[in-house]
Amino acid sequence: MLRFSIAVPGCLLTAAAMLCFMDFAGSLSQSARAGVDSPADPEQLRPMPDQMPDPAEPPGATAPAVNQEMDQALVRKAVEAARVASRNAWCPYSKFPVGAAVVTGDNEVYSGCNVENASYGLTICAERNAIGQAVARGQRDVKLVVVYTPTEKATAPCGACRQVINEFGPQAAVLCVCDSESRIEERLEALLTQAFGPRNLE
Repeated sequence: MLRFSIAVPGCLLTAAAMLCFMDFAGSLSQSARAGVDSPADPEQLRPMPDQMPDPAEPPGATAPAVNQEMDQALVRKAVEAARVASRNAWCPYSKFPVGAAVVTGDNEVYSGCNVENASYGLTICAERNAIGQAVARGQRDVKLVVVYTPTEKATAPCGACRQVINEFGPQAAVLCVCDSESRIEERLEALLTQAFGPRNLE
């Protein structure tokens, strides 16, 4: 390898070195900003076809058509029972009355309301109260649960109530109504997927 030695005044060498350093530093700064501020190429972020998940089934796609599965007179009876039960709710803390009614396998209707407690943790939801009423009378099969709230938007059962419904009606239909046209109509299995229940202990 050939080496050349060139005599350059010290001041000129220093100035040249500073210019090279500033140019190099500027290049690094621009690269860093491009990596942080510039949006990533969408094509690079898009998953390959074999990595894309199957499209989820829209909510309610497998929900029961209560209008088709059950006698409408029986559904109306359950809805009315839930509405009446909500009037007796004991809810001095939440001010959120709830009424519920369950329809059993032999088409009997049992209702209940939420009963709050000053300790909060001992509060009983309307759905569990209604199921308790049915069980106390020897019922073990729930096929429809109706929940009523005096609101503008229908309210679904809480997680604890879904678990209790699963105990006696893993295939039950759940119908939530309110004071408007809003409603929720689902299978319990859609509201509580892969639920733990009696069959897991067999």
